[in-house]
Amino acid sequence: MTGKWRTGSGKKGQDGANEKEQGIGKDWDTNHILDRLPLEKRLNLMTFIIIIPLAVLVIYLMATVAKFCNAYTQSIANITQANSVTANLREDVDYSMYRIVIGILPFYPALSKDGRPTSPSMS
Repeated sequence: MTGKWRTGSGKKGQDGANEKEQGIGKDWDTNHILDRLPLEKRLNLMTFIIIIPLAVLVIYLMATVAKFCNAYTQSIANITQANSVTANLREDVDYSMYRIVIGILPFYPALSKDGRPTSPSMS
């Protein structure tokens, strides 16, 4: 195939002009760094060019997962503490109700001015 395609030999295109005159070979400059390297080194360079962004992505994802795990651990700790408080409160209320039912403690349904139940020591 002949025509305006770059052949690298400086041949003339369809209209009779030289490739350099047509501006065809400008972006195919042979002075690029990659063109001067052997194939093995070019492949190694391309591998590193691909590995670096992927490594950054993996590090970012690992940091995100670590942040999520820390938040989850804190939530579990808060829930555990709330459950223990609730369990202790329930035991205390059950014990107080038991003492009222068997007659050891008197029951005072009256409330003080601030809305709290009154106790015998407050009167």
